[in-house]
Amino acid sequence: MKTPYLFMGAPPFTPPPSIVDTMRHLWSFALHPKQVQREHNVLEVKLPLIFQILLIQLVVLTLLLVLLSLVYKTIGFQLQHLGEAWTYLEGKPFVLLFITLILLAPIQEEIVFRLPLLYSGGFVLTALAVFAFHYGPVLATAAGLALPQALLLLAVLIGAVLLFIKKPVWRENLRKLWQYHFGLVFYFFTLLFALMHLLNYRNVDFPAYLLPMLVLPQLVGGIFLGYTRLRLGLGWSIVQHMFNNALILFLIYGYLASN
Repeated sequence: MKTPYLFMGAPPFTPPPSIVDTMRHLWSFALHPKQVQREHNVLEVKLPLIFQILLIQLVVLTLLLVLLSLVYKTIGFQLQHLGEAWTYLEGKPFVLLFITLILLAPIQEEIVFRLPLLYSGGFVLTALAVFAFHYGPVLATAAGLALPQALLLLAVLIGAVLLFIKKPVWRENLRKLWQYHFGLVFYFFTLLFALMHLLNYRNVDFPAYLLPMLVLPQLVGGIFLGYTRLRLGLGWSIVQHMFNNALILFLIYGYLASN
């Protein structure tokens, strides 16, 4: 007679990695991105690991922001110079910002920039569709395109991707790109994630050669989010992204309240 499931022995305990091991893995991953072993044990591994990643990320980004603030102070740059991004935050109620920046934006951005890190034709198409919906209007406005031109360009782009994925040879080449050149794929999506945040700083009175400094935190944060997505899963990277945005929003509101 088969032993009932409830009376079977529990699976062996899986100890969580130490924070030192996690730091080493993150550093190695940042230098040479590759597919990592997916964790499945939530209580014993995933929960301790996400807290470790958040702590390491918080320390790294804090040091980076302190360094950037020193540079900004040296060149006389202040947060109020951030143009439309600053005006947007100042003119919106907190509840609306909470919904858009903490709840919706992380879901959309993780689908676009982290979902396709694991190759799948469906993942790529989903990411493209959300990208078009989320960034299309802003990109069209920034490029000065009229609505018919933007829709035509979008249709051509989607058609090209569908054709590419439908062709077995092209689909296989795309799969090999993910398999053998994953570092390029990873940093393409991570760099694109950072660069898209430049749209928040339109009409900024800031030297063009220093603009990359504005999105350097997003680039570094994108590495952490990508690692979380691959090792823990997309849902965990969404939660991490929500935490990041919430922390930034609360810091900005604290700054506004003190000035």
